[in-house]
Amino acid sequence: MNLFVSHTSYYFHLKPLVHLSPEMLLSMASDLFTRRMCTAASISPPAKEGVKLLVTAGPHAQKMVGIWLFGSAAWVFSMVILGGVTRLTRSGLSMTDWKFTGGLPPISDEEWLVEFEKYKQSPEYKQVNKGMNIEYFKFIYWMEYAHRMWGRGLGIMFALPFSYFVRKGYMTVQLGVRLSALFALGAGQGLIGWWMVKSGLEEPTSEYVQPRVSPYRLAAHLTSAFGICCGLLWTALSVVMPAPPSDTVAWVRGAAKIRRLAIPVSFVVGITAISGAFGHAFNTFPKMGDTWIPEDILSMEPITRNFFENTATVQFDHRILATATLLSISGLWWATRKLDIHPAIRSLLGSTMGMAALQVTLGISTLLSYVPVSLGSAHQAGALTLLSLMILLSHTVRKPSPVLLKSLSSSVTRTANAVRVLETEEEEAFGLKVTAISSFQAQPVVPKSAKCYQQCSYTNFIPNRSVLSKPLHSNDRALSSLSLAMNSSKCQGNGKILHSGGFQCHALDIKSPSSFLAGEKFQLDDVIEAQQFDLDILNAIFEVAREMENIEKRSGQSEILKGYLMSTLFYEPSTRTRLSFESAMKRLGGEVLTTENAREFSSAAKGETLEDTIRTVEGYSDIIVMRHFESGAARRAAGTASIPIINAGDGPGQHPTQALLDVYTIEREIGKLDGIKVGLVGDLANGRTVRSLAYLLAKYRDVKIYLVSPDVVKMKDDIKDYLTSKGVEWEESADLIEVASKCDVVYQTRIQKERFGERIDLYEEARGKYIVDRTVLDVMQKHAVVMHPLPRLDEITVDVDADPRAAYFRQAKNGLYIRMALLKLLLVGW
Repeated sequence: MNLFVSHTSYYFHLKPLVHLSPEMLLSMASDLFTRRMCTAASISPPAKEGVKLLVTAGPHAQKMVGIWLFGSAAWVFSMVILGGVTRLTRSGLSMTDWKFTGGLPPISDEEWLVEFEKYKQSPEYKQVNKGMNIEYFKFIYWMEYAHRMWGRGLGIMFALPFSYFVRKGYMTVQLGVRLSALFALGAGQGLIGWWMVKSGLEEPTSEYVQPRVSPYRLAAHLTSAFGICCGLLWTALSVVMPAPPSDTVAWVRGAAKIRRLAIPVSFVVGITAISGAFGHAFNTFPKMGDTWIPEDILSMEPITRNFFENTATVQFDHRILATATLLSISGLWWATRKLDIHPAIRSLLGSTMGMAALQVTLGISTLLSYVPVSLGSAHQAGALTLLSLMILLSHTVRKPSPVLLKSLSSSVTRTANAVRVLETEEEEAFGLKVTAISSFQAQPVVPKSAKCYQQCSYTNFIPNRSVLSKPLHSNDRALSSLSLAMNSSKCQGNGKILHSGGFQCHALDIKSPSSFLAGEKFQLDDVIEAQQFDLDILNAIFEVAREMENIEKRSGQSEILKGYLMSTLFYEPSTRTRLSFESAMKRLGGEVLTTENAREFSSAAKGETLEDTIRTVEGYSDIIVMRHFESGAARRAAGTASIPIINAGDGPGQHPTQALLDVYTIEREIGKLDGIKVGLVGDLANGRTVRSLAYLLAKYRDVKIYLVSPDVVKMKDDIKDYLTSKGVEWEESADLIEVASKCDVVYQTRIQKERFGERIDLYEEARGKYIVDRTVLDVMQKHAVVMHPLPRLDEITVDVDADPRAAYFRQAKNGLYIRMALLKLLLVGW
């Protein structure tokens, strides 16, 4: 029986399975199925695709704006609670006039007497509080005064940071408009509050009717407050969590099911909370007095008045709505308990159900205790807390961007196709099998070479690409599989290629993620983009690079790659990259097939497609190093070839080997990679080197990146969004001198004239704006370095070369060691 297990990382970071008995393997397979662990393949792209950030000035600005908005939402929350206390203590009508800007409270005894006399003229004093002493009046006056001034304080606390963030350019127009609307609603809330209070200062229609504020106006005031609080909370969440959890297809589908239920449940929660503003009566439960349904429930004419003015009807409706809220939230939890969803969403569902039960308990306790201020305030706070939890849930399960949904959908289709191909051919070769597909967190590429685990009890096989009716592409994010065949005799000593019944396989050693750090062998596949490397892989490459440096300095030659051929396929000019790869191959004993200008002096000039060229060249060599003028060309080549492909630069896309040697150089020059500050200067829009370097720097802790460039070649948003998603602090600046004084590394790049086409005016506008010269060196720290991917034009003056901090020629030399390491790892392993 075969057990298929999908790749969980780019370099097959799989849990060792080689010592399991057949019985244990069968048990594992059975357990996988009985627990429904066979889920669709997923992706977790390094940066969420199609994510629109509301704060675009980096993670620090995002954090500041988020804290401010959460603080504002909390302030509104406290306002609602204070308003509830004011209402329960019957303090709301103690101030009989209103000014928009407010004023000082009474200070002297005379001023207090004046305010007390005003209150004595109100209907509430005459019918409810007649005979009240001035000390109690001071208490209710202070309650209402605090409520009003707390609201004005909120306005100031909101307006000042808002003005600051707008001036700093932290917020997008969309966020600015949204917050302006919330601020306007907050300012109008004061007017609504006075409009409400004014209704309670009017004479009641009958001497038997107690004066009180209009329930309609009270509901409007409360609804507005709830709306502001929820709006601020939603906006704060959108700032700090610009994309919902969407790492897997299963999570997205589960969230969609929850979303369809959560929206109507949120509506019920909101209506229930607002219905409490219309009054309370009947301090009994579950009956209302001695009956289940009050007799005067529809006593008013027209009937619709009962639902807003009849206390018995209002209380009955509130109880029905509260029960419906508890049941609907419980139903939501029950209906989603078996869904494959993000753990945070599952926890949130449980918390919401717990809060709903607590809120019902508080409501019943408040009634039975004759509405004490403490329980009444807690009940109102509970209503807003429950509504906030529903807002949080709805925000977390909102629909991902269309770009990401399309990517996930494409991944599922291609994965299913790949699995069907593998199933058919594996059945023919080995017979009965068990298939279990788990999610992976990177973009796997089918391995093109592998070595046998010589002491395995079960050989690990990967079907050769040649037997597949459809090649598995890395850009397809296709799911490639491992089969565990229980026949140790097929594991040969050299382990290169095995045959079983005409079915050709490669043997693969299964390793834990850190196995190569312990000295065991590992192998790379293609080198396509900087995102494919994790810290363990980077450290391993750098370790091998140091070994290569020792080889070069000790003897200058090795036979490690004797018998291997490398083709260099360069469609764009290159000096350092092409020559360093050719030098690396020859120093390791290999041979080189080269074309200096494949764009003009290959069949590409006749119209041959890249795919056809790759299929041809792979027949002559063991590895291809390719530079192309189109972004994404290297990925296309990797999807076509059955031998390793190294991306030596693809248009304005990426240059991963340059990024590797850059990081290697930084570590050697600065002595660390965590906690560094790097200034990226020059052509950041077209520079593939800075793009790849940004991806790698994001893997280290506490890195800060400064972006210094002319306006026409600023860093593109996809890199900024990626850095933000990884928690990397970045900042755009126009002051090279200031940035250079702070940085450990000043990474200068040339303005790339070839990327401007016919817009030479834009090139001339950008060229020469930022130059590293002696003035810049004078402000740099003693340990800092200047780096450049080369070639340079005039962006670094020649007199800088003599300074020991000029590291760019040492940087170019390090490219030899990194590329020697990559060739060794790709072709023969560690």
